[in-house]
Amino acid sequence: MTTLGIVEQATGIEAVTALVEQRIVAGSDWELASIRRSFVRLEPPRFYWVVYRVRLQRHAAGNGGAVEGSTEQRVLHLAGRACFDPGDWRDFRQRLVATYGEARFDPLGDLGYPILFDQTQYALWCFPVDPTLTTLPAAIDVVAMRRLLRRQRSQLPVEGARIGGVAIEPVRYLPEMSATLRYRVEVGGSQQVDLFGSVRRGDAGAEMDRVMRGLWELSQRSDGALRVPRPLGYHPDLRLRLEEAVSGDTVSGDRTAPEFAAAALAAADALAVIHDSDLDAPSELLLEAELVRLDSVLDQFALTHPSAHPLLRQLLSHIRSQLGRTPEEEWVPTHGDCKYDQFVEHDGAFYLVDFEDAGAAETSWDLGKFCAHAVPSMPAGWEDTAAADDARRAFLERYRELRPHATLQRFPVYEATHLASRAMVAMWSQLRGWRDAAEVLLVVAMERLRSQAP
Repeated sequence: MTTLGIVEQATGIEAVTALVEQRIVAGSDWELASIRRSFVRLEPPRFYWVVYRVRLQRHAAGNGGAVEGSTEQRVLHLAGRACFDPGDWRDFRQRLVATYGEARFDPLGDLGYPILFDQTQYALWCFPVDPTLTTLPAAIDVVAMRRLLRRQRSQLPVEGARIGGVAIEPVRYLPEMSATLRYRVEVGGSQQVDLFGSVRRGDAGAEMDRVMRGLWELSQRSDGALRVPRPLGYHPDLRLRLEEAVSGDTVSGDRTAPEFAAAALAAADALAVIHDSDLDAPSELLLEAELVRLDSVLDQFALTHPSAHPLLRQLLSHIRSQLGRTPEEEWVPTHGDCKYDQFVEHDGAFYLVDFEDAGAAETSWDLGKFCAHAVPSMPAGWEDTAAADDARRAFLERYRELRPHATLQRFPVYEATHLASRAMVAMWSQLRGWRDAAEVLLVVAMERLRSQAP
């Protein structure tokens, strides 16, 4: 059995820096400019994932059209998975060998196929290679994507114009889970259209495209209460779903910013429209499934944060007790992951994005999720907490005004559950300060569970 300490050392910044120096830039005219860890996910006692953002640079010599003395830069995303159990490593290793054979790790010249480290039970690869998201290399191939976009240019915002260059960059990469890509498309020689693409494991993209088309039609009838990106289709050969990019800025976590309070009202407006609709949801979001998932991480908390373990265990016991005494709510179409940072603000209008977790659920699922994420886990001061409470109160009052007959008797249960889920994610992230953040979230969860339903 490989320990967490061994894994952290094998995947730490020193080890990855040495690998970059020896396996990527050695013998080339590139040099390492910076490296930082951008993602960590721990699932003890089985797996550990990590992603590093690596920035390389080289100095142009004035040939090939480059200006002498200028600096060219390139960004790589190195990802890895470690297996704590030897049996898990054996299975994962066999799958990698069966998929990639003798393919080399060559992210500068070709692709960064997996490197296997048997002693530490760890594999590392370079995006777009991914053992589960196997269509990613094709989804970022410029020639293939230009050809695809030319076939569907009638659906782009600038119809009939010639498709020129296509620049592709990753926006978010969660190894073996999903990738979000930005496509900057040159149209008509002088305009640029931005699109987003999503590649997910499995075949969820086709169903999500159907959901987004229904949401788009709903938004067009909502008088601005609901704004969503326009879907542009699903391509099963790439497992790629496309949609128009929304111009604007994602709402930040600054609870004292005016945009945060405005986003709370926009969230109530958008959710009221969705909850009142007859959208055909792709799946059911069950509270019990969330509780079972939290049950499953109790042992993980015992290993990584012993003082938080009894807090979570007690919270789950009280949630189930209260749930058994509270009647079921109405089931409605649901965003599934409605948080402040799922809103993009542009000229005072708010667009709701990222419906990857959409489904049908009890009314309080979305409301509890939004309120749970309004809570600052590491507030800079009392002002942050007060502003978050004000936004939460305004959100619930606006929603009640729009849907006075909504059933919300289970709201405290849902808010407490989603706060506990945030603590779980903090544990998985292993980011600095995560222990304090997780403990704060669990304490607030118990307080909210005891509060009165809106």
